[in-house]
Amino acid sequence: MEQLLLDGEWVLEAEAGPIPEGVRARRLPAAVPGCVHTDLLRAGLVSDPYWRDAEKEQFWVGRATWRYRREFDIESEFLQRDRVELVLDGVDTLATVSLNESEILRTNNQFRSYRVDVRPYVKEGRNRICVRFAPPITSAEEADRKQPLYSTGLGHHRLPGAQHLRKSQCNFGWDWGPMCPTSGIWRSVYLQAIDGWCVRDLHVRQYHGTMDEPVRLELVAELARGSHSAAASSLSEVPPSREGPEALDGQTESGPQGPAGSESSSVPADGRIELVVQGGHSTEQLIGSQQVAVEDNGTAKAWFTVEAPAYWWPNGMGDQPLYRAVV
Repeated sequence: MEQLLLDGEWVLEAEAGPIPEGVRARRLPAAVPGCVHTDLLRAGLVSDPYWRDAEKEQFWVGRATWRYRREFDIESEFLQRDRVELVLDGVDTLATVSLNESEILRTNNQFRSYRVDVRPYVKEGRNRICVRFAPPITSAEEADRKQPLYSTGLGHHRLPGAQHLRKSQCNFGWDWGPMCPTSGIWRSVYLQAIDGWCVRDLHVRQYHGTMDEPVRLELVAELARGSHSAAASSLSEVPPSREGPEALDGQTESGPQGPAGSESSSVPADGRIELVVQGGHSTEQLIGSQQVAVEDNGTAKAWFTVEAPAYWWPNGMGDQPLYRAVV
């Protein structure tokens, strides 16, 4: 697996809405990861929203349409891989993503990540990516007019309609923070070129009895092939022609590995992988190891029994042992 990180300096532009003259038609340097408010603060175009009632002078930011864009180069070797994907670890929130002038993704959820096969859209040499954000305040108000929702705290430092958006609710005000609904690419963006198989996710489910009884563990690994095979295509992608806030494209990417997201992995010709659980009373203690088949939908499942489980205790009440699950 090869990765091309797109973090760093982008260009930010205000496209539409109640944009002040000092901001209209300006191309501002933007930092990714980041958000519109921090980019405007850095450029000296807004004041500190935490100072007195300065936040009220900045509501225009959440009523404007913003565009992040940048150019990047791809070498021919990168495109020789089986599959090329664009991964956005965090987008806040109502965004339309275009690659080389082709719309590839719409998002409406700040709390998830997205993965899209972009092989048909990228090319050797110079490429262009654009992320366009709809205004969160306006979108929340429009949704609330169609379906009003009860809100606590209205009139007490909170903008209405926030519950309609899968977005950080404190952006719309709280008793401890300002009302600053913002937009932006708040986590890393990168391209991944993949050969063979990659691990998309690993689910661990625990089944407990009493404290003295064994614990049953169910491990489910989700994999995808680099080529456009049944396992890879089973991770459905919604066509970008869908409209409305419910339109979601791409793949969920979860995992603790940070920007790398998934890891390339070789699967034997017989279609089996190894799942291992170790740790507990000793970090080297082997709980179990199994060779399991990869099913047609790209998943592999195994059960393990921890005979004398080592429990995690609160600070000052005992130890905090760890178990490790490995694919």
